[in-house]
Amino acid sequence: MFYALTGELGFTPKMYKSVRDNREEIEEVLLKAIEENDVVVTTGGTSMGDRDYTLEVVKDIGEVIIHGVKIRPGKPFGFGRCSLGEKETLLYMLSGYPVAAVVQWELFFRGYFRSRRSIYLPLKRGVPSTAGRTDVVRVKLVSENRRTYVEPLRIRGSGVLSSLKDGDGYILVEEDIEGYEKGDYVKV
Repeated sequence: MFYALTGELGFTPKMYKSVRDNREEIEEVLLKAIEENDVVVTTGGTSMGDRDYTLEVVKDIGEVIIHGVKIRPGKPFGFGRCSLGEKETLLYMLSGYPVAAVVQWELFFRGYFRSRRSIYLPLKRGVPSTAGRTDVVRVKLVSENRRTYVEPLRIRGSGVLSSLKDGDGYILVEEDIEGYEKGDYVKV
């Protein structure tokens, strides 16, 4: 998926082998990728579990600048850099959960290199949220009576791929509000 998304942005993607939750294997593949690329994107190993080694390896060979963001899904995002000789490589460390990883990709990678177009449309129903974090809500565009509305998908979870397949976009419910009411215009 990220190979295709990288190519869509105009970059020349290169895929490396998948590795197990093994510190030495992660370091070996990561060092090779860093040596051969200006930007490296990883998936998995960004949480604080017993077998999440990606961040530890990056701390050993480079610098972790960001770890953890106040979004759902996608909290265990990481960003760092590593210098080998005079060459510096940027590291985007995405979640191992597919939906969280796509959200992180959209907000932090794609959003940095090329933003998407947006449109303001009314909500078909309300979207509750918890203050203190930004919720990324996948949405579908629906037409009724010659009007277009935003229908929030009811699917929650970082691994629910159907929310990506069925969705047409996303809305952000910023951390300082507790959601939107039916009929509110939101940026999609």
